[in-house]
Amino acid sequence: MLLDYLDKVRQKPRAARKRFAFFVSVGITLVVAIIWGFTLPARFASLSIKGDSMMGSAGVEEFGDQLDESKQALQEAIDLGQSLLL
Repeated sequence: MLLDYLDKVRQKPRAARKRFAFFVSVGITLVVAIIWGFTLPARFASLSIKGDSMMGSAGVEEFGDQLDESKQALQEAIDLGQSLLL
């Protein structure tokens, strides 16, 4: 049944096939987004539980250190990219 429908779509003009592909991809994306949206509250709840135990002053300092390291690594990558372009 599905294969028959796909054969009919293959016989249509290129514009119709592109439109079909676009709407199928939008539909799949919407399904994934809806599932993701329904699971967000559970994820946020588990993060807040973990965060309550971790967010002492040491947790904040570690987070700041990680941000500094990430910033430094990003700057090094940018510098390397610029040196390769020159």
